[in-house]
Amino acid sequence: WRGRHAVLMVYDIADGRDLSALEDTVARMKRFMSAGTYIPVLVGNKCDLESERQVTQECAQEFANAEGFELFVEVSAKANVNIEQTLTSVATRLIEKQPERPQAQA
Repeated sequence: WRGRHAVLMVYDIADGRDLSALEDTVARMKRFMSAGTYIPVLVGNKCDLESERQVTQECAQEFANAEGFELFVEVSAKANVNIEQTLTSVATRLIEKQPERPQAQA
């Protein structure tokens, strides 16, 4: 866990047990990482399986808020939905969190 700048925790929206199973992982993450030193992201995968959904967006958003995730997104790796946008958003947040470096004197 140490030295990480972002943590993406992925669960399957079509498996109701997946999100609750992340609770232990989130607890470990919080134990080993200092708040504010990384960007925690909750990712609901398989949004292309809407007819099989067991975890609502509202439930996942509440979990994300309660656990301190900075970002909650739903994606489909299979259908390539929201993948690039998610990674771009994380990269942008990482850049914004970087301390400004002093300009080199010529």
